[in-house]
Amino acid sequence: MPIHSYTAHVQELEAFGMGYPLQGEARDRAVLGSWRRCIDQHRLDPSRTSEAHIVPAGQLRAHREESEPLIRIARSGLERLYQQLKGLDYVLLLADRHGVAVDFLGHDSHASDLRSAGLYLGAQWREDVAGTSAVGTCLATGEALTVHQSDHFDFTHTRLSCTAAPIYDLQGQLAAVLDLSLLRSPAARASQQMALHLVTAAVRRVELANLMAQSGSDWVLRLAQSPDFLDV
Repeated sequence: MPIHSYTAHVQELEAFGMGYPLQGEARDRAVLGSWRRCIDQHRLDPSRTSEAHIVPAGQLRAHREESEPLIRIARSGLERLYQQLKGLDYVLLLADRHGVAVDFLGHDSHASDLRSAGLYLGAQWREDVAGTSAVGTCLATGEALTVHQSDHFDFTHTRLSCTAAPIYDLQGQLAAVLDLSLLRSPAARASQQMALHLVTAAVRRVELANLMAQSGSDWVLRLAQSPDFLDV
């Protein structure tokens, strides 16, 4: 799926909004659902571009304080995953249930580019603010997914490839989203299949760690088809 020109991107979104069949490579179901929400519910203009929205420092502090227990539990798992991907230029974002990035791991040397792209602390990725993105669409659907390059609604973000999975709390409520992103990636969407597998596996480990952290006074029965996975 090649990166579109601005004109081609806007034309595709406008044609989709008017109900015309899409030309070229088929889009993922979750992406099309997000495009429809962006046009019909959020009233976003396909021709309007916007740099990443970073919330003010005070607002970020409040979001981080609300998410502090989960950040603390997830941090070691995120660091392990980041080390596995070292050298591949991936950025890890942990976004809260409001779509704000409350933790991230990325190369310090790329800090300026990451902040500009929204792959940074305080970035707001809700669909009604940023359009179709992995974090925002994951929050809207509750599903693990990839939003690759021109899948993004806002042309500003079409160089990014982002893969996200939801983190659920013990009550079954969507508590956060773990996102694995690249500033630049191969054109083929299939190149992010491994990222989808890794982020989904990492989320399961975070959920298990959260369960164990909140079950200190309880007996926990673990079942697995293979004993090799009992300690995962």
